[in-house]
Amino acid sequence: MTIATNTLALGLVSTYGRAIATEIATAILAATNEEPFDRFARLVAAMPFQVAVTMPENPHSYTLRRKWDDDADFVFCVNFIRSDGYKARFGRYDFPQLDCGEFFYWTMYDDIKDTALFNRKPLSQKGVPRR
Repeated sequence: MTIATNTLALGLVSTYGRAIATEIATAILAATNEEPFDRFARLVAAMPFQVAVTMPENPHSYTLRRKWDDDADFVFCVNFIRSDGYKARFGRYDFPQLDCGEFFYWTMYDDIKDTALFNRKPLSQKGVPRR
């Protein structure tokens, strides 16, 4: 199984089981012939992100799962950040992050079923101390 197939299958396992999830992921990747990073970039560029007004000490934006037309696309993005990103410390915790275009994206370690959003911030603000 390729990394791309594994990344996509992770989000489908809880619903369909590992064997079927792998078959579905392989079929989707074969049909689209799109690299996972390119798919991630395309999806996040098309989605609305809202400014997190409740955290003025850490200005960033987030996208809500319920705003995505296709839940499988949201699940793909979260799993891609988690599997292909890197860990970065924020406060006392390490979160998976992924750099893409002008932004870095991160998600919390919630079970995918409970993940309601993921975040982004301009790369130019990476490592900038919180206010």
